[in-house]
Amino acid sequence: MNARLGRALTLGSLLSFPAAGHGRTVATLAAGTLVGLSVSALLLVAGGYPLGAALSSLWSGAFGGFAEGLDTLRDATPLFLVALATIVSYRAQLWNVGQEGQLVLGAIFCYGATLLAAGLPQPLPWLLPLCAGVAGGALWSTPPALARVRWGVNEIVSTMMFNYIAVFLLMYLVGHVWPESSATYLQTAPIGAPAHLPAWNAEGTLNAQFLIAAVVALALAVLFGRSVLGFEILSFGLNARTSAFKGIAAGATCLKVFAISGGIAGLCGAVMLLGTQWRLAPATLASGVGYSGIMVAMLGRLHPAGALLAALLFGALNTGSAAMQLEAGVPSTMARVMQAVLLISFLLAQAINQAQPAKRGRDA
Repeated sequence: MNARLGRALTLGSLLSFPAAGHGRTVATLAAGTLVGLSVSALLLVAGGYPLGAALSSLWSGAFGGFAEGLDTLRDATPLFLVALATIVSYRAQLWNVGQEGQLVLGAIFCYGATLLAAGLPQPLPWLLPLCAGVAGGALWSTPPALARVRWGVNEIVSTMMFNYIAVFLLMYLVGHVWPESSATYLQTAPIGAPAHLPAWNAEGTLNAQFLIAAVVALALAVLFGRSVLGFEILSFGLNARTSAFKGIAAGATCLKVFAISGGIAGLCGAVMLLGTQWRLAPATLASGVGYSGIMVAMLGRLHPAGALLAALLFGALNTGSAAMQLEAGVPSTMARVMQAVLLISFLLAQAINQAQPAKRGRDA
């Protein structure tokens, strides 16, 4: 049994999305989610918190009204974008875990571009920084990709190291190049209003970030469903050696995958800056969105629809946790614990689901 679970727990097998009609698979995943929520409820009870009040405040804080729903979408959108970036690289069996750093570099490039684009006619004050964010994330993903292609350096190690470099670079730039002299915290001056993403309400919470995320998701659907590059990426991910016999250059494909994945992560950083934060601040920008987005992609099994649902779930936990703390006294960090429990339960459900067919095949 342990050997079967070990084979089932390989990363590639856990991240394959079930085909439509696999009722047993879907039921197993639903059971895993239910177990995760049940364990989270038990943790709340064990901590001495009122379960009913905690869950009620969590729901009302995430979906209690139009404003709360927008807050949930606001928190879910960056997670969804990072998940899309993860989907691109992981479908190619390239384990990019540098989304946090690529997001940060995207925001840095974006902020610099807002300074250069100030005074230009609309939509350039926000469109050019948005493009700069994509470029920043793509460029930051290039050195690990080159190291993988040229010297076979493990991309998990290299992209993780680049995350730390990106955060320290952000702190240096905010503290020494773009500091806000009157600020108590380490942050830059806010960007000008013309650089804000177009919004459809006075608070700016209903803005173009949702539309941008939808466009990226549709673009990836076209990429993987109707393009030669998408076929090359999927073929490379299924079997890099076999794809070489089809004329698919492994090195070039690797560089393209990292550029697309890093570009989407950089776009996420730009969207966060232009749509919700409006200034560079390490405490809020480098807050773990890149890592949480990877979890969202895994929960969604590398499928955009699944990633969207997982992002909404994580966004609801993030938004509702503030209400849980105020109304039920539950620490806001409990949301992180609940996210981790859900992920572990989900992965165990995947492992059990994939171990059972192997057992039946040997018993037959």
